[in-house]
Amino acid sequence: MIRDDRIDMTQKQQQYFKDFRGSRIFFSYHPPDKNRESGRGILICDAILEEKQDSRRAMVNFANLAAENGFGVLRFDYRGQGESEGEFSDFGPADIIEDIRFAYRELEEKSGTSKIGILSLRFGCNLAVAAAKELRPEFMVFWAPEVSSKNYAEFILRSNLTNQLIVYKKVIEDRKALIRRMKAGEIVNVDGYGLTLEWYEYISGDDFARHLSNQDNKILIMDIDPHPERNSRRWDSFRESLEEIENGWEITRVKGDIFWKLTPIYAERPKEPFERTIEFLEKNV
Repeated sequence: MIRDDRIDMTQKQQQYFKDFRGSRIFFSYHPPDKNRESGRGILICDAILEEKQDSRRAMVNFANLAAENGFGVLRFDYRGQGESEGEFSDFGPADIIEDIRFAYRELEEKSGTSKIGILSLRFGCNLAVAAAKELRPEFMVFWAPEVSSKNYAEFILRSNLTNQLIVYKKVIEDRKALIRRMKAGEIVNVDGYGLTLEWYEYISGDDFARHLSNQDNKILIMDIDPHPERNSRRWDSFRESLEEIENGWEITRVKGDIFWKLTPIYAERPKEPFERTIEFLEKNV
């Protein structure tokens, strides 16, 4: 069971940079509790764009919690995000997938084990499962994966429209105009990040369920919702799409605040997602 939920960001972390293809990537390693060392590692793959920043405290707290429970945990910033070098628009989805593979190998070296799994959040789930085709991790945990990528792409563009309303009191460029700009080679600002056509088309066309069809490892897929008892056509449709491929996976909806967005109630330690994940790890790893 979970040892102590009262974990904060002051716990020991080993923070450092490593060069990868001409850019420095930021890493933070959380060593396992020596009294409970499991010989297993967890690589954390964050969300992208502003969701990455908003979820940072929760992801750090889970890394600390997993380390307390005997796992060596490695967090890192994708190139063009966080403390790593570059701008978001400098790198495409294929680059970030390579970052994940590089970080996975870094965790193997840092922890001294090849028994590694991946925990990911939001669109980080979609990128992580794409990277996993080559890595073959022992287990994967997906928190609130983006199971409807077309809707997610539209949501991203709505952030630009919302900012237009704030600045200009009206929408100057609608969604179609923003897409035309990207097709012309321009970059669209989304909460301070430069969205390129390459990113927009990748997100719009991504199929999380299809990526999962290549996985035969232990998997936990968790939708996180403040009201999981309510029907979700999006989630039900996703579940149906997995009927032919799921292989003893745990697929569930749990109660939890939307900690990857700044909300009036900000959850730094979402209780049920943390507990269900630790239970999954104890049972399967």
